[in-house]
Amino acid sequence: MLDRIGAVMTAPEAATARFRIVGHTDAVGGDAANRALSQRRADAVADYLAEQHGVRRDRLDTAGMGAREPLLPKKPKAAENRRGEIVNLGG
Repeated sequence: MLDRIGAVMTAPEAATARFRIVGHTDAVGGDAANRALSQRRADAVADYLAEQHGVRRDRLDTAGMGAREPLLPKKPKAAENRRGEIVNLGG
């Protein structure tokens, strides 16, 4: 999936676009650990896109949300809450 995203980010139509990569965790573990884990997750995605696809790192913002914005709020420990999101911030 990241290879397809890298191809889109390096397409001429997206040459000036900036992106925010947001990491999320489930509610297992403490808040500080989850925020650090989600930040590492977002940074790893940005590093991959930069290293493997040549996306300039200054076009990629990263943020770690921890367990604060679960995909499934009624199931805070569900695996689906462990995810990454990419938001197009425009150019």
